[in-house]
Amino acid sequence: MDEDSAGEDEGGLIDNLPGKQLNAPAEAVFLDGRRTTEDDGDSEEYRSSSHSSGYKNPKWRRGNLLSSVDCIFPEPNYVKYRDFSPMELFELFFDEEVWSMIVNQTIVYSKSKRETSFTVTKEELKVFLGILLSSGIVPVSSRRLFWKNSPLTRNEAVYNAMRRSRFEKIMQFVHFADNSALDKTDKYEKVCPLVKLISNRFISRFQPGKFLSHDETMIEYFGKHGYKQCIRGKPIRFGYKAWCLHTDDGYLVSFDLYQGCTYEGNVKKEKTFGKCAATVLKNIDSLQEDRRHFP
Repeated sequence: MDEDSAGEDEGGLIDNLPGKQLNAPAEAVFLDGRRTTEDDGDSEEYRSSSHSSGYKNPKWRRGNLLSSVDCIFPEPNYVKYRDFSPMELFELFFDEEVWSMIVNQTIVYSKSKRETSFTVTKEELKVFLGILLSSGIVPVSSRRLFWKNSPLTRNEAVYNAMRRSRFEKIMQFVHFADNSALDKTDKYEKVCPLVKLISNRFISRFQPGKFLSHDETMIEYFGKHGYKQCIRGKPIRFGYKAWCLHTDDGYLVSFDLYQGCTYEGNVKKEKTFGKCAATVLKNIDSLQEDRRHFP
């Protein structure tokens, strides 16, 4: 666990308190000994203290804050993808280069395990990935149940697509990086090549717009792993954390897998802007030049 992880039963930040505790009456104790509650927050002592420190009541007015600003950002245009089928959209990101990389690295790994007769094709890997996606949509305690003869668990689509023994063989050897040439400074070195390829494809299909959102997200995982996080208050509390940059309509533009407090990252930007802001700048810098600058 890293610095923002916490045990399941430990106390957390104020955002993680239960609703009853958040709605309970509160009392504030100031450093000079003054006390105030929610009911007397507008007391004379409180108001005089606020005004003496130079505080002024804001004056609000109706209107659109952006109405007087000449916006240089175009509206995002995804018209050319409108008639694409779900499979065609998927293949924009998992294209021939991605499949070739997975095929090559899987065969290389099998050879290192002295399985000289093992081979795999792009078509088999597509079926293999489809079964993995199906297991996320129809979760079962064990994927082997998809091939059982019981009508309660058997998945006809999976059963007819690939034999269980073949699926398990591919699962044994599927790989995304050459173990003999790993980047030891990257904690996700075994999936890094795949992550880079997929991330580049998300960036290349990005259509610039006025609004971008940057936040952390959790990739659900309940197994044992050194980089698994626990963040209380999230819909998904356990898994891998990633910093994501996306549009206001939900398109993922860029992402960066969180590697813990010991990961150096971009030291210069972190010292200048802090760790959180550095992740924003890193995702922005990954965009293509014509998408980062407008005339």
